Amino acid sequence: MAEPLSVLGAAVGVTSLIIQIADECIKGFKFYHEAANLPETYRYLRVRVQIEQQRFLHFSLEAGILFADGVISGTLQVNQHLLVAVLTEIRVLLERYADTKGKYEQSVAPADVDWDDDQEPKADLMALLFLPQGDKTIEKREHPISKGLKSLKSVRKVGNAIAQTGRNLRTITVEPKRLVWVAVDKDSFECLISKLEDLNSFLIALLDSSQLRRLQDTMNANYLEILQLRNDVDSLTTLIKALTPGAENQQKSLDVNIGQENNSFSQIVTGETATQEKRKRYLKQLVEIKIRSTVLSQPDSKAMVISDPVSIGTLLPLRDFAFVEGALEFDTLQQRTSAVYQGLSVWIEWKDVPAGNGLSPENEQVGRRIGLLTDLLRLVKPDGFRAPPCLGYVKVVASDHAIRYGIVFEKESIDSVQPDIITLRELLGRGPKPSLSLRISLCAVVARCVHSFHAVNWLHKALRADNIVFYSSRGLPDLRAPFVSGFELSRPSIMDQMTEKPRFDALKDIYRHPNTQSGQTDGKYQKSYDIYSLGVVIIEIALWKRVEDIVGLQNLSKAKPRTLREMQSWLLGQSALPPHVTKTGLCLQQVASACGDAFRNVVKCCLEADTVEKPEYLGEQGTAIALRLHKVTEQDIVNKLEYIAGVL
Repeated sequence: MAEPLSVLGAAVGVTSLIIQIADECIKGFKFYHEAANLPETYRYLRVRVQIEQQRFLHFSLEAGILFADGVISGTLQVNQHLLVAVLTEIRVLLERYADTKGKYEQSVAPADVDWDDDQEPKADLMALLFLPQGDKTIEKREHPISKGLKSLKSVRKVGNAIAQTGRNLRTITVEPKRLVWVAVDKDSFECLISKLEDLNSFLIALLDSSQLRRLQDTMNANYLEILQLRNDVDSLTTLIKALTPGAENQQKSLDVNIGQENNSFSQIVTGETATQEKRKRYLKQLVEIKIRSTVLSQPDSKAMVISDPVSIGTLLPLRDFAFVEGALEFDTLQQRTSAVYQGLSVWIEWKDVPAGNGLSPENEQVGRRIGLLTDLLRLVKPDGFRAPPCLGYVKVVASDHAIRYGIVFEKESIDSVQPDIITLRELLGRGPKPSLSLRISLCAVVARCVHSFHAVNWLHKALRADNIVFYSSRGLPDLRAPFVSGFELSRPSIMDQMTEKPRFDALKDIYRHPNTQSGQTDGKYQKSYDIYSLGVVIIEIALWKRVEDIVGLQNLSKAKPRTLREMQSWLLGQSALPPHVTKTGLCLQQVASACGDAFRNVVKCCLEADTVEKPEYLGEQGTAIALRLHKVTEQDIVNKLEYIAGVL
């Protein structure tokens, strides 16, 4: 029988070896990601390396390899020798390819890092791990992450996982050198990355089920952050190419000759590989949508200037539509019109263009914008977007040259019956109040929808109860299946001469953030303004009343702009209602009484989202602000609503 101390010593020795090899792998990924002289046409390969780097880092975090206490996850302690073998293969792959295709050059070591600097929180997990060789600040670095706001700020972009452990991250010292590619060929590089993908899937399969779920959630969030950081068409196109499987991925087989006799383990590896491919396909869908929305939001882009409106989107001829008699009369035209298009039941959402400008450049720009918007709406989108299927658009010109554009959506039949369209505003206050679980489920779906739009920088700018529609054939519609419409104000974030300035309309302004109400449109529209509108809609759903009834405005049509600009303060309870307004009790108290304190906190977060978009320090970049708002929306609004809906 082996001596206990010798067994312990062997275990410690294997653990030290695992940490040592993992450090070499992490440094290898760092050198590859920062390597110089990579041809421009191969930029997408750098993105693929970055994705595998993140998978490896987050595996190492879940496995405990990155923590200073040297304690590895219990599941992996059972498979230590297998772990050593896989890590060694990753290290060898990275080293051999670098030695064959590149060379290392000495680089100037950066100046000492001032860990007391409050200005710029670290961008990612890699930045927290590395110190240059000889850095004198290492003692300052070694402090518990749970101590102090400063440490929590430094890991904000990595997530809560590290802070919640209360453990110290290790510091990895890296030599002051840089990898420079000498002779890179696409096929061999793609083959290397494909092997790294397989080996990462193998490593992830070693985790237990709870660790696996956490890692998958982290990677989903990480992919969305990758998307948030890319805002120009060129970098988004590169990301598309990185997410498109090459020939080496068409028939993938795990090239690891260890442990494959275990069939159940092999199935876990195959499942992780399939999950990763599904995750990449989803991200690719989002990137395609973001490219279209980016073109739409750049009125001076080439696509905007030279394109003909007929060639953008799909301009559908009116002769192919069958309307009810008189449905196209300008004076009586409703916001939405039902029709039949080539045998399909459709509905058209109309967009006004002011009369008297029939041949002006402004109208030509509006036509292009409608075409681009239709292009965007016609893309196949994940379910979370809750946008109805779009077929194209139509154009109607009146005798006085006034123009109306209409975006055509296909109706979905219910039990072989063509349904009617009913809006949330029409439902509010009608009939018995739906159950609490139904109302919160509806809030969760709408919140996820807005969050999905924002993930691709698509700002709605007209979110309100009459732009949330349902299909209804009889009785109450399915509240879990709303569609978001009202895209007539889905316009570029910069409110320039092409932006449709909203005229005063109390019914619309009551949902708008004070900074975007009539006459307040100078400057830049922000995502937080959509989230504010979401908060107003959620209040209505929670109390099943229209917002003007909730705050006690007896005649909304006669409300003055000055009155409506106080809405945010009233809803938050920060200012008293004016004397002429009927007192109904503080709004947030009503919400808490109806749906609970946790739900009330979600509403408050929505109404105060504009504070999240304010810079936290001088010179904070827009991408950092966007990531912060994205995480707050995901964690404090969407996830909490979905959790509450799930437990009811």
